[in-house]
Amino acid sequence: MEISMPPPQIYVEKTLAIIKPDIVDKEEEIQDIILRSGFTIVQALVTTILFPVFMTLTIPGISYLAG
Repeated sequence: MEISMPPPQIYVEKTLAIIKPDIVDKEEEIQDIILRSGFTIVQALVTTILFPVFMTLTIPGISYLAG
């Protein structure tokens, strides 16, 4: 009786890095640190939030508005 083995699987993890506005001028240095740490930068996006962000959390019996 021959035992069949499942094919090997590759597990991929994703990490999100957010650079705060007060150190955005060090973006290149931060990217170098990320790359030297063994990570690969797949996508980079620069954006500005121009309005307050509000989020509603609903837990059974409790409503919470954060902003």
